[in-house]
Amino acid sequence: MALCECGCGQETPLATATNNKAGRTRGQPCRFVHGHNGRVDRTVARSCSRCGEWREPDEFYANRPECRACTLAAQKAARAGCEPRKRPMTDKMREQARASYARHREQRMADVREWQRKNAEKRREISRLAAARRKARKLQQFIEDIDMQALILRDEGYCGICGESLPGPDFHIDHIVPLSRGGEHSMRNVQLAHPSCNVRKGAALSL
Repeated sequence: MALCECGCGQETPLATATNNKAGRTRGQPCRFVHGHNGRVDRTVARSCSRCGEWREPDEFYANRPECRACTLAAQKAARAGCEPRKRPMTDKMREQARASYARHREQRMADVREWQRKNAEKRREISRLAAARRKARKLQQFIEDIDMQALILRDEGYCGICGESLPGPDFHIDHIVPLSRGGEHSMRNVQLAHPSCNVRKGAALSL
């Protein structure tokens, strides 16, 4: 067993699954006791879990144990090493897929419309995140999964541009440093914003 890195002195449990983003390997001790990772002082230098070098806080992405350089290198290596599908689709498989879609098209469309009607807010959330990811991918910027609930709690329902409260679920995700200016799609570079404020800000750093 290993001790929690927050300094509480408690022993950490063994990881039940591998999670590279959180720095966990199945069967190995976790770095923190559940909920204690928030106790770490993010204002001091810490070591990278991949290269082992001590780096300043701004050289790490939010909630990642490895430094930015190691993260980008790993992503680049993963993209370069992507293997094609081991079992490519044959013409027969494509025909079967098209026939199945044609038979069940109306029912599938009805199911989709029903889900969208019952989950209007979830649909808006998915659309916002997908649009931001598409733009970041097009500009070849770093992409990190955005936790919408965590973002709402962090910004406390206020627009990051004008500072006024958001009236409801109608808001935009604004990149503080625009993607077109080299900004990344990460939790540290996004904020909630009124649609009008975000449109007026455009590709500027501020209004």
